[in-house]
Amino acid sequence: MILLVAGGLGTLTALRNRDYRSAAGIWEGVIAHRPFNPRAYNSLGNIVLKRGEAARAEELYRRAIAVSPGYQPAHYNLANLLAGRGEIDEAIAYYRKTLEINPEAVEAHNNLGIALFGQGETEAARTHFLAALKIDPDDPAAHYNLGLLLFKEGDAAAALPYLERAEQLRPDHLPARRALAAARESTREQ
Repeated sequence: MILLVAGGLGTLTALRNRDYRSAAGIWEGVIAHRPFNPRAYNSLGNIVLKRGEAARAEELYRRAIAVSPGYQPAHYNLANLLAGRGEIDEAIAYYRKTLEINPEAVEAHNNLGIALFGQGETEAARTHFLAALKIDPDDPAAHYNLGLLLFKEGDAAAALPYLERAEQLRPDHLPARRALAAARESTREQ
């Protein structure tokens, strides 16, 4: 009798281990057993997105939001996916929802600022870059984004401190180094 129970448990363990060989399998198992777990849908969405399955990732992020409308990571990930596809208006709505849920989400402020700047909403973009810096004064992306915005507005002198700080914080970021060099050159010409 003990051998039958042990053999049965061993078979179940082997089957479960086969399913859990990948991270995707783990999250699919969680979804099968706990279909109202937004983290499982969101995490599986991240995995399938890395595999290039954007449509499936979008479906999973939307499912995470459906089961838990206040689950901020799914709103943020969906916004990034949509922005990457060029669906900026919808991305902006999801970045805003992310910030409604978590006003301290630095990356959401930055990405919303980028999206707004791309739509020509410079003042709104500036507001979000400054909000990101208020939350995290050492965020290199916020320094770079605000510096670039100022430089593109024609205020190279105002852009310099932000671009210099971006380069200090992340010396390997080539776009920041290029923008800094251009801003320095522009201020010498004035």
